[in-house]
This record gives sequence, structure tokens and C-alpha cells, in this order.
Amino acid sequence: MKLFVKNTRNISFVPASVWPVLLLSLFLQCYWHWSFTNLEIKRDDLPVPPKVSLVRLVSLDDLVPAAKGVMLWLQAFDNQPGISIPLRGIELSESK
Repeated sequence: MKLFVKNTRNISFVPASVWPVLLLSLFLQCYWHWSFTNLEIKRDDLPVPPKVSLVRLVSLDDLVPAAKGVMLWLQAFDNQPGISIPLRGIELSESK
């Protein structure tokens, strides 16, 4: 019983029309990666929280979806591009 059988084809089996697509996709992948390596890292401030009446309207006056929605809104500021801010590090003095 052979466990490791090499059943691969030679690279010459790839059609010639596929090579430009592969090279273009490789170039676009490299460009995509390069464009995000030069991001400026800055810490965004927490905006004013949504009004209670708006949260109640969106959640149809149900407390569980309202709490989960506000929690997700707050967690959006936990992970910002390039930095990770713990929730205890977010200044909440203006949102009270």
C-alpha cells in the first residue's frame, strides 16, 4: 500500500491562455499587498453614541438586540487598522 503517491501533472499541461491571467493575478496581489503596507496608523476618537430613541426604534424596543447592536458599535473601535485598543482604553467620558 502506497501512502504518498505523486499524481501531479507537469506544468506544461497548463494552457497558454491561462498564463497571462495567472501573471496578472500575481501582479494584482502584490500591488494589493503593497498598497496596504503604507497605511498611516492613527487612533480614531470614539464618536458621540447614537441616541437612545434611535436605538430603541431600530431594535423595535427590544432590549437584547439594542444591547447587542450598541455592543457591536462599540467593538468597531476596539480594532482599528494597525492597532488594537482594549475597550478599557477607549475614553467614554463624552458618551455618558
